[in-house]
Amino acid sequence: MAIPDSKIKSPSRISVFINPIAGRRSSIPIQGKLDEIFNSLGIESSYYFTEPDKGVGDIIESELNMGVKDFIVVGGDGTVNMVAMHLLGNKANLGIVPVGSGNGLARHLKIPLQVSKLPDFIRSHKILKMDYGLIGDLPFFCTAGLGFDAKVAFSFSEQKNRGLSNYLKVILKDFADYKSETLKIDFHGKSISSPFFMTTFANSAQFGNNAYISPGASVHDGLLDMCLVSPFPKIKATLMGQLLMSGSIESSRHYEMFRIKEAVITRDQPGMIHIDGDPLVMPKKLVVKVIPSGLNVWVPDEYFS
Repeated sequence: MAIPDSKIKSPSRISVFINPIAGRRSSIPIQGKLDEIFNSLGIESSYYFTEPDKGVGDIIESELNMGVKDFIVVGGDGTVNMVAMHLLGNKANLGIVPVGSGNGLARHLKIPLQVSKLPDFIRSHKILKMDYGLIGDLPFFCTAGLGFDAKVAFSFSEQKNRGLSNYLKVILKDFADYKSETLKIDFHGKSISSPFFMTTFANSAQFGNNAYISPGASVHDGLLDMCLVSPFPKIKATLMGQLLMSGSIESSRHYEMFRIKEAVITRDQPGMIHIDGDPLVMPKKLVVKVIPSGLNVWVPDEYFS
């Protein structure tokens, strides 16, 4: 799992990518805190603010050419995706300072959520070679999905305010009139055709905020967990939510999970999906597969315990 080096040194230089609208925090105060921490550790740092399609890849390429090997993301799962996708195939390492709305991947990796714990994390971190998924030709590191979670991702992206409370409001509003989508799923010689409330491909165990869609998922097993949630009566919505938040969703008769290396999804028409919580529209036929050990990521000692 980890690169076999128990004496990984703190980096001498890092590049930091900050999402200015992540969660509900202001980017300016956190930049000041980070600068203070990095200076105290003797680490040279450069800062960039992320915006979709604003040259993140070009910046990373330039930093790599200058010898930078460690990149820090300050944000949530979507920001992690925006940066990590440009580190694939390089010998670079990704660190996460989780300040997003859900922080699903960081929680799975047991990365501390408090900035005050960052100095100890930097001093003692290990490197995990983690898997990632592809949906079409787009990578995901936490979860990707079709169905209700994609609908929520679209609605949440249109909100002016972030945070868990606004996310819950979106869920309640979208659930009221949501209709399940019929999919044909081919994988490992099997074929399933049925309406699904939600079809999630989980690399890590949770969406974020400790909502566990696949409690036993691993980011280093060379597999994705394909989680199928069939339509259920609205009266069961509260129960399904409780099972999700308690890590017990596998006990529901409306839930089924398959561990896969590849699957082909076919639906009637192009439609919504989400990739690490960020929404987009993709074609009616999608190939989903796992890429083993494709990303080097910082993790704390606790991850291995």
